[in-house]
Amino acid sequence: MTAQNVEQLRERLARAELERDTWQGKSDHHYKMACTLVKSLREQLVAAESGQP
Repeated sequence: MTAQNVEQLRERLARAELERDTWQGKSDHHYKMACTLVKSLREQLVAAESGQP
């Protein structure tokens, strides 16, 4: 994964965290889905930064 791809992943994670935070207290379903997305993106970022495929 290139440095540009890692940076794009960081940007997606930041946007997902903001979206997750906006749903907190408003919609449990949307908040849980956003939490799932944030978790997945964090895992992808860790894998990308460690050089895993």
